[in-house]
Amino acid sequence: MNRCVLIAAGPMQSPDVLKQKLRADDYILCADGGADNARLLGVVPDVVMGDLDSISILPKGVQIERFSPEKDDTDTMLALRHALDLGYHSFLLLGVLGGRADHTFANLCALLYLTNNGADAVIIDGGTEVYAIKNGALHLKRRPNYYISVFPFGQTACGVSEYGMQYTLENARMEQSNPIGVSNEFQDEEAVISVREGTLLIFLCPKK
Repeated sequence: MNRCVLIAAGPMQSPDVLKQKLRADDYILCADGGADNARLLGVVPDVVMGDLDSISILPKGVQIERFSPEKDDTDTMLALRHALDLGYHSFLLLGVLGGRADHTFANLCALLYLTNNGADAVIIDGGTEVYAIKNGALHLKRRPNYYISVFPFGQTACGVSEYGMQYTLENARMEQSNPIGVSNEFQDEEAVISVREGTLLIFLCPKK
């Protein structure tokens, strides 16, 4: 099955850069005002879902699924649950960073939800990328002028190793209350981050 691109309503850095990440066969799923961001990206949604409180213009000829504002799930979570029910396992999330701090955190939790449900997912915002891995490993090609930051998420992470980077870790224990994984850098052509037990959030951030 092809990839699902979830577009939310948060501010997007460098829309022209994000356009290059899209594929012709992507399933475009917009969470509420994400339909406005889809218009900025020059793509037509397959479905728009949410309570429609943040969208400025409803796209014509597009399937709209409207929900009551009085709901437990965020619009983003509604959309992601829908995509998982359709059988998607590969996700690109856009417009989920850089807005309200509570929305940003909720969207990072949504990334964790996808990972816990066996999906491969990445958040991209301009040059920033965010990944989550659970009881596994992530291989990243060298990025000049980038930082790599690694955090445990949801619980303590055990058996954390980082290779191919300026500061290595081997079989370490990472606690959420002690963010020791900030601002590492590539040293080799490939960096490998792994965790034996637990979940990690991995940020790739361009140096300013």
